[in-house]
Amino acid sequence: MRALPIARILAASMVGLALPAMALADAGPAAMAAFTAGDYDIVIAQTGENADADGLALAAKARNAQAIFSEAGPYRTGLIADARRYSEAALAVEPGHVEALLQLSIVTWLEGRELGPWEAYSRGLVGLGRELIEEAIEQAPDEPWAHALLGAWNLEVARRGGRSAMMMTGARISRGERAFAHALELDPHDAAISTQCAISYLSLNAERYADEAAACLELALAAPVEDAFEAALQDQAREIASHLEAGEEAAAMALVMRFVEG
Repeated sequence: MRALPIARILAASMVGLALPAMALADAGPAAMAAFTAGDYDIVIAQTGENADADGLALAAKARNAQAIFSEAGPYRTGLIADARRYSEAALAVEPGHVEALLQLSIVTWLEGRELGPWEAYSRGLVGLGRELIEEAIEQAPDEPWAHALLGAWNLEVARRGGRSAMMMTGARISRGERAFAHALELDPHDAAISTQCAISYLSLNAERYADEAAACLELALAAPVEDAFEAALQDQAREIASHLEAGEEAAAMALVMRFVEG
């Protein structure tokens, strides 16, 4: 078996390496408490259209959290549109706001998920997603989620568009692998990052990346959860891992593909 950087991270995580997630210190305690509890509509009520950059970014994060787990249709389309509006408003208030950049990059993924890969590319969503993530990394080089999203971006382009898409966009599987490994080095105890890592590897090639996905799932299931969104993603990881352990690959992949394809 080849040496896996993620497997080495799994071992390192046992000594307690952990960095805090990017804080939204000025979003307000009531809004933060509502986000933690998964009361996303209350987050919006607490922040509102006239919030500061932290509050607007938290509102975008709340709408993205809802959209990721919503069924396709007008309701989800509206959530995504709200997330774009809030994240863009946050960046208008504070250009370079890291959380707003990351949430807007997630919006581009969600919008692209609604489209075919070539339509997403022609509309500029693919390139914009990378630009937003790279700007976030410039602003906050040690933010784990920025590197996780860069990993997801590279592997998703490879999955959806293959070699031709990688040639046009500069995406590389090896870059995705390195970005995920770095994200997990920065914070191996974030259940959401580890779950995203596993889903990205499984959706790209479940057989080839079985070891990487298994290591990520193990990290996800061992991680403490700090909010309802992390708990929901950890539940996804638990269900996927359970199916894989039972030899129910088709059921596991159905969950994976539901997440990446919407």
